[in-house]
Order: sequence, then structure tokens, then C-alpha cells
Amino acid sequence: MPYIGKSPSAGVRQRYQYTATAGQTTFSGTDLGNLTLTYTDNNFVDVFQNGVLLKGGGTDYTATSGTSVVLTTGASVSDVIEIIVYDVFSVGNFYNRTDSDSRYALTTGATMSGALDLNGQELVLDADGDTSITADTDDQIDIKIAGTDVGTLTQNSGKLTVNSTGSNLSFAVGGTVELNTDGTQFYPQTDDSHNLGTSSLRFKDLYLSSGVFLGGTGAANELHDYEEGDRSSGSVTGVTASTNTVTGYYTKVGRQIVEHIKVVLSGVSGGSGNPYIGLSFTPTKSVGASLVQGGSIGMNTVITNSTFLNTGFMGVYGGNPQVYANDYQQGYYSYSNWTDGTLAFTVIYEAD
Repeated sequence: MPYIGKSPSAGVRQRYQYTATAGQTTFSGTDLGNLTLTYTDNNFVDVFQNGVLLKGGGTDYTATSGTSVVLTTGASVSDVIEIIVYDVFSVGNFYNRTDSDSRYALTTGATMSGALDLNGQELVLDADGDTSITADTDDQIDIKIAGTDVGTLTQNSGKLTVNSTGSNLSFAVGGTVELNTDGTQFYPQTDDSHNLGTSSLRFKDLYLSSGVFLGGTGAANELHDYEEGDRSSGSVTGVTASTNTVTGYYTKVGRQIVEHIKVVLSGVSGGSGNPYIGLSFTPTKSVGASLVQGGSIGMNTVITNSTFLNTGFMGVYGGNPQVYANDYQQGYYSYSNWTDGTLAFTVIYEAD
């Protein structure tokens, strides 16, 4: 049917048709198609008289009851009255703009409250879609950069664990790689380029199970041990005395040991053989016939033999963790040369 003015638009609607009698103003009830007129909101009602859209709100008609339409001017006989009713419906569970803005940060400076649950789906981070994070494995975040799976974030006993899927993990500053690890060692990107700590920001303690290479990378440059400590309380073996004590301390740097020893004797009554004092380590190298290294005597009132006073020293021998009183002429000094007094000396020797 042709219309003058606004034609009925497509949509969810119901059409009612009536044929007017002379002067009829009210149209309600069953129409020509046996449909009963009803509407919910008069703002969603269009009335046409012989195809001409009428103006509501009391100008051409009134529709307020929900079941009838009343013309302002009575119709002519056989006029066609067509009433279009558009359904009114409600949208359930929807967010308006205010709700959406408060939940989803889609604008600059906006914030989002609550959790964004992706349920294991990939979250793409860049424009071309090849950089993303995914959590489709429980308790693990997978990281993809430039289309390559580069690593994961997990936890181990409550500690964050960064795992590289490649053979190396690198750390960069200002876009330049500075530090790397391959799982067995940490190393700088370029040789001889990084310090460990600074003059004002130092590390505290360094715990190593092996050696340190200083000034080079060869075996001769390896410092494999440093140790210092007090000697265990002991005595001079081969001397019988009421007081027989040996004390002291040592410092070991690599294979070299510097040992400071003090002997106190009183009430010496005899002994046997050639007295000796045990060392903290077993010497490994010999000099000359069997002598490793001697040392300096700081105080001696124990061995007063004139030869010892002139040429004697405390000798250390390879393979034997003991130090003897001796000289190049007489050799060992037997127990008969030991008497009450104090002997303080230092010996230097090598040990593994």
C-alpha cells in the first residue's frame, strides 16, 4: 500500500486494520484480521487513515488506554484505519556506558576495577599480533615475542622463576645485552668489560666452592684456597715436662702457609729421640735433601746450644707434618738440648 508521509518501518511490530463507519472515532477490539488491538506505550504507535500518517498527542488522535485509538475527527464511511504497534522490550543484563567505563580501561587515563578473566586465552600485546602472553597451562605464563615462544614465568616454592626456552637467558640495559647465562655460568656480553660491585657499592660475602683466577686464565693464575685459623692446643712430642704447651695461628693463601708457633716448657725432666711440633697441614714440596722451608725465630730460651743459636732454625720437611729444631751441621737437636723456657717462631711451607 502506498503512503503519504512516513511509511511503517520494518521491525518487531503488529499491524491492525479497521474499516470505519460514518463518523466513527474510536477503534478497538478485533480488527479485520481477527487481531485484538493492544499496545504498551503510545510512543510506539503509528496511526494511518487511508495511508496518511496521523499526528498523535491529541492533534489527530489520542492513544492512552492501551486498547483503543480515538480520532479527533470522525472518519468517513469506508475509511481504512491502520494502526501499527511496535513491540516494547527490555534488554536483560546489559552495561550502559557508565558501567563499561568503570569496568574496562578503554580510554586514556581510565582505570578498571576487578579481575579480567581470560580463562587461558591468549592476550595479544602488539599491532601485528606476534607478541603475546598466555596462561593455558596452570600456574605458568607463556611469553611469545615476534612469533617465537621465548620463555615462561612460573614459581618455585613461592619464588618467581624465569625460564628461557632457548639455551641462554640475557639481561640488557638500554637495549644492549650486558649479561648472559647458559644455565651453568654467568658471563658478560664482551670480555673484560664489567665490574662486580663498585668502590662505593660493594657486595658483602662471596662464597665459592672452587678457585678464583687472578690476572689470567691459566692454572698458574688460580687461587684455589684462603684460610686462617688458630692451631689446636698441643705439645712438643719427645719432651717430658710438667708444662708442655704449643699454641699459635696460621694463614693459608693458595698452597703457601705461614704458621706462627709458641712453645712453653717448664719442669723438663727428659724425653726421647728428636723432639718435634706438629703442623696444621702436611707439607708437599722439598728443597735440597728434604727440607721444605724454614722460618724465623723470634724468641728462644728453650734450645741454648751455641751451634743452634748461631746456625739453627726450625725446619719443615716434605711429606712430614712436623717441624724440628736443626741446623745444617748437626741436623736434628735431640731432647737433651731442650730445657725450660719459651720458643716462638714462624715457619713458611707449602701444602695442597
